[in-house]
Amino acid sequence: MQFSGILILYRTQKLATVFGFAISLSILSLQAHADELSELKSQLQALQTRVENLTPPQTSNATFDNQSESIIMLRRGRLDSGDRGIADGPNPIPADRGVTFSVTPSADIAAPVTEISISGYAKSDFIYDFNQNLGDAFGVANLKPAPKFQKFHSHARQTRISVASRTDTSIGEFQTLIEGDFFSSSECSSTGCLRLRHAWGEWQFFPNWTFSAGQYWSNFMPLFDLPDTVDFEGPVGLAFSRQGQARLTYSTGNLTAALALERPFIGTVTSGESGEAEGLLFDNDSNLPDLTASILYKSEAGHQLGFNAILGQLGVDGEGKPNSLITGSDRTIDWGIIGSAQIMFTDAFQLTVSGGGGRGASSYIVGADVNVYVTGTAADPNIGGRVYYNFAVSGALEISPEITLNTAYGQLYFANNDTLETQTKLVQTVHANTMWRPVSQMQLGLEIMWAKRNIKQSTNADALRGQFGAWFFF
Repeated sequence: MQFSGILILYRTQKLATVFGFAISLSILSLQAHADELSELKSQLQALQTRVENLTPPQTSNATFDNQSESIIMLRRGRLDSGDRGIADGPNPIPADRGVTFSVTPSADIAAPVTEISISGYAKSDFIYDFNQNLGDAFGVANLKPAPKFQKFHSHARQTRISVASRTDTSIGEFQTLIEGDFFSSSECSSTGCLRLRHAWGEWQFFPNWTFSAGQYWSNFMPLFDLPDTVDFEGPVGLAFSRQGQARLTYSTGNLTAALALERPFIGTVTSGESGEAEGLLFDNDSNLPDLTASILYKSEAGHQLGFNAILGQLGVDGEGKPNSLITGSDRTIDWGIIGSAQIMFTDAFQLTVSGGGGRGASSYIVGADVNVYVTGTAADPNIGGRVYYNFAVSGALEISPEITLNTAYGQLYFANNDTLETQTKLVQTVHANTMWRPVSQMQLGLEIMWAKRNIKQSTNADALRGQFGAWFFF
């Protein structure tokens, strides 16, 4: 028994020694790990300090005006009429075409401050005239009685490029549009020279008020009455002009009203029926801008009603011009009005009607030859505006999301007393086409068009044309 107790005591002392040694090792190990963790923490702190020294401090109230752009994003699609006040004309570029660059100066700002979009299309036209050649566009203002002959030709002059932008600033939103095509003067008819269509800027300086300036659609023309055509010019009887102007627009709810001062239309003045001025041509020497006004109402159902008016001055002035055909001067008032309506009978069918008249303002209307006459003598001329009446109606039927049928009729009539020999008394056109857009990148159109021009004291003239067009949007 005594031996057993000694043995147990010995084993207990030995076990205690082992446990003590193990505990010592654990403490040493913990101390080593603590040293490693402390060293790692020091290294992380040093690394964080280096990163902070390399990265500029961020502020939550960063603005575009005093800091450079830090985030640039790219998306498919353009700034279309749904995104901006600048409206589309006929045959618009699809909203999902083009590319838009969005610039945001700070990650703390959710919405981009500036957006810039680039879009456009390449268009090819293939034309067959059945009885006389009218050129690249179906221009019937000077359609003449002539021996009938057939002519085929093609061009790509309607090819278009568009750059638009929108910028938010501390004083309001700014929008711009710069757009060009190659439908330039006759000197470039074979190859096509780049031509400025729009150079336009808008400033929304108050929630309902916008100031605009540049070259853009005339405020005298209601844009929604222009039908989609393969032909570049479209039906007669519609206002169609891009003018340099300054415009003030007020919008509230479904109503938009605008006033503009525009460059007077530089047309050609023809002579009257008697006197020394007979047979002479003059440039319009107006010294005042045209005043235009428009009111547009859009209903929730998509119907539109519009009223447009113009008041301006026409004149001839040969005083102080050594090469002028006249030596005297005279001026007169010109004016015009247009009322238009678009009715959405269904989601797939719409009907548009437009009509108006005036004196001396027919230079804004498609199909006009001359808008002013001059009587009297070269030393004492008398200028007058030709009285006219214009009318157009068009319909669009969507057969499917890819196929649309369009048809349009237009006419422009001049009062007989203001019409000289060989001048237009009545001109009419009919356009009918089928547009097929299988994908947003392409549109194909096939169109047949007819025109007739009634000429005072002359044989009437008519024309028939077929045209195929292909748009390739980018």
